[in-house]
Formats: sequence, structure tokens, C-alpha cells
Amino acid sequence: MSTTRNVVDHAADHLAIRSLLDRYTDALNRRDWTAVESVFAADGVWDAGGPNMGPMAFRFEGAANVANGIRGMVEPLPLLVQSNHAPVVNVDGDRATATSTINEMVLAPGATQRTTIWGMYFDRIVKQA
Repeated sequence: MSTTRNVVDHAADHLAIRSLLDRYTDALNRRDWTAVESVFAADGVWDAGGPNMGPMAFRFEGAANVANGIRGMVEPLPLLVQSNHAPVVNVDGDRATATSTINEMVLAPGATQRTTIWGMYFDRIVKQA
């Protein structure tokens, strides 16, 4: 669990992680797949849903595969705007965890009304040079 002491002791890391989360959301909203790829480590994983989600789960491994997988889901949508909120970061050496609440406004192909989606990200972050 993150504490004020963790923020004070690792202020620069907290700021960098918040920037990382914001860069991901910005890249997603602009459909900039090169920028999406850049926020993931080469061996990064994007796992949405886990085993309990069955056919609705998605898992992509490797930065390029992550970006291409997300691209495949987003490109067909006439509209997708995501915002992230309330990130809670905990830094432990060269590793960190972050949780953030997300909100997405989506218009599916052929739909006449938008859908609003709320969810959470549970990120594990590794500091790299």
C-alpha cells in the first residue's frame, strides 16, 4: 500500500510513473501505436481480464504485440476516449505498482449510442535506464 512517506522518499519516481500512465492514455486516445508500444518494456505484458473472463479476456506479451493487440481492438471503433483517474503508486527499489481507475467512452461500429465503461488498471512497473 502506498503511503505519504513512499511519495516523499520517491517523489521523482512517482512523478515519472504518473507521466507513464498519462502517456499511455494520451497515446491510446490519439491512436498513436508507436507511442503505446513505447510505454511498455520489451517483455511487457498487457493482461485484461485474467482467466475468469473467459473469451472476453485478452493477453498480449511483448511491447510490439501489446501495441498491435490494443490497436486491433481500438481501430474498428469510431470513438474511444479514455481517461485515467486517482493513480495510487508504491515504489519499492527499481519496481513499483500502480492502480488507477479508468473511464472510457466508446462507440461501437454500427452503434448509435455511446457506451461508458469503468474499470481499473493494476500495473507492475520496472524502472529501466
